[in-house]
Amino acid sequence: MADIYSQQQRVVTLLLILLLAAVVRLPFMLDPGLTGDEVNYIMIARCGLSDILFGKALDPSNPPLYMALLHGIMTPAGERVWVWKLGSVLCNMGFIVLLMTLSRRWVDNKTAVLAGLLAAIHPWQVYLGTEVRGYALAALLAMLVIAGADGYQRRHRLGWLGLWVLASVAGFLTHYSVVGVSMVTGLYLLWTVRHDRRQAARVCIAGAVAAALCGLWLPLLVSQPMNLGGSAENVWHLAGLFVVQTLGTTYLRPALPIFWLVAGGVLALLVFAAPLVSGFFALWKTNQRTALMTALLFIVAILLPLTRSLFIGSLSFSTRYTFVANMCILLCLAAGLARWQRPLRLAFLGGIVALSAVSLYQFKYVYVGRSDPAAIYERIGRCVTVDDAIVLPRIHLAMHAEYFAEGQLANLFIVREGRPGCWPVPSGANWVDICQAQNAPDRHFTATGCEQLRKHDRVWCWQFGKQEDLPEMLDQRYALDQRHVISPGGQFGAETVIYLTRYTRLP
Repeated sequence: MADIYSQQQRVVTLLLILLLAAVVRLPFMLDPGLTGDEVNYIMIARCGLSDILFGKALDPSNPPLYMALLHGIMTPAGERVWVWKLGSVLCNMGFIVLLMTLSRRWVDNKTAVLAGLLAAIHPWQVYLGTEVRGYALAALLAMLVIAGADGYQRRHRLGWLGLWVLASVAGFLTHYSVVGVSMVTGLYLLWTVRHDRRQAARVCIAGAVAAALCGLWLPLLVSQPMNLGGSAENVWHLAGLFVVQTLGTTYLRPALPIFWLVAGGVLALLVFAAPLVSGFFALWKTNQRTALMTALLFIVAILLPLTRSLFIGSLSFSTRYTFVANMCILLCLAAGLARWQRPLRLAFLGGIVALSAVSLYQFKYVYVGRSDPAAIYERIGRCVTVDDAIVLPRIHLAMHAEYFAEGQLANLFIVREGRPGCWPVPSGANWVDICQAQNAPDRHFTATGCEQLRKHDRVWCWQFGKQEDLPEMLDQRYALDQRHVISPGGQFGAETVIYLTRYTRLP
C-alpha cells in the first residue's frame, strides 16, 4: 500500500485511479435516464455551431461552451447515451488529474493519492461526471484557473498567465460561478506580486483582456430574457450543508422535519471536522499562500449561489453551483486523512464507498426528475390516439419526436415558458405557444393556444401532482376522465408524481 504513495509510482497510481473512476461511472454512462435539463442541452447541441454560439439557439440561462463541446462530440460519434455523457466524463477525469497534480505540488504524494481516490468514488463527483450538463466542464475550467494562478508563482510566467486568461474566458462561457473563481485567483495574484510593479501591471492587463473577451458575449446573453434561475432550492440546503456537500447525499431528500436536517448537518460536521481541520492546517504548514487561496475559494463557492436569490426572489442554495467548494473539501479531507493511522483511513474510505453506493442508488432509482424518454414516450403512444391533442409542459420533452405518429405531431402543443427563438424545433412538429412568459404572475394559455386546443374533443396533458388547471384554461368546457402515472414522486412526495391526464369535451 505504501508503494502507491511513492514518487516513482505516481503515473501508475494515476492510471489506476482513473480506471477506478471509469468503472464507477460506467453504469451511469449507460443509463438511459435523463433529466429534463439534460435533454434541453442535447436539443440545443443538435443545432449548428454558429447557432449555438451566436444564433437563435443561444440559451441565455446556460452559456454556450458546453453545448458547443457536446455538438463537437455528437457530430462524428452519433447520438447514443454514452456519447451524450462522454464529454462530462472526460472533463471529470481531467478534474481528477489536476486535483492530484495540485495536491502533490501543494502538499505531498500521499495527499495526492487520497484526493484522487476521494474524487473517484465521491457521489457528487460521480454525478457531475455523468450528467449531460456543463458542471463537469466548469469544474475542470475552475481547476485550470487555479492551476494558472499557481503556476504563475513559479517559472514561465507569461504562459501560466495566458492559461489563466483562457480558462477564465472559457469558464465564463460555461458557468458564471467560474467567474468568481477567476476573480479570487486574480486578487490572489495581485497580492502575491504587490511589491513588483511590472508583474502587477501584467496581472492587471491580463484581467482586462479576460474581461474584454468575456464582454463580447454579453450583448448576446442579455438580448434575450435572462433566466439565471431554475427551480428554487429550500432552506434545508443551508441546514444540511455538510450532509449535502461533504457526504454527497444531494439527492437523498426525504420530506424530513427541519430538526432532522439540522441534526444531520451537525452530526456530519462533527464526524468530518477532524480530517477537514487537520487537513487545512497541514496545508497551512506546507504552503500558507495556498491554504489562504483555498479558504477564499471555499467561501466564495459557498456564498456565490446565494446570489441567485436576487434573480428568483427566494432563498436559494443549489449544490450544483458549489463544485469549487467540493474541490476544496476533497483537498482538505485528503490532507487530513494522510496524517491518520491506516486503519482509521481505510475505515473512512470504506464509509465513503458505502455512502456512494446508497446515494447513487437513490439518485438513479428515486429521483423524480430522472427518467427514460424512450419508455415515457412509448407509454404515451399506447394512450394517445392520432386525433387527440397533447400538451407537454416544456419543449425538451418532445426530444424523441419519433415516438409520435405523423398525425400526432400535428396536434402537439408545447408550453414554451417565455423563451421564444432559442428552442430548436424537431422536423414534422407543429408548435403553438400556449403559455405566457416564465415567472409571470398569471401564467395561462394564450388565446391562440386555447383556440387550437378546442378543436380537439380529447386533450392529453403532462402534469405534476394533482393540479386541475387545464379545464380552467379551456373555459371549463372539458372534464378529466383518465389519469395515468408516468413517474412516481419518489422522495419528493405526492405533489411531484408525474401524470398523463386526459380531458374530454363536455356534451
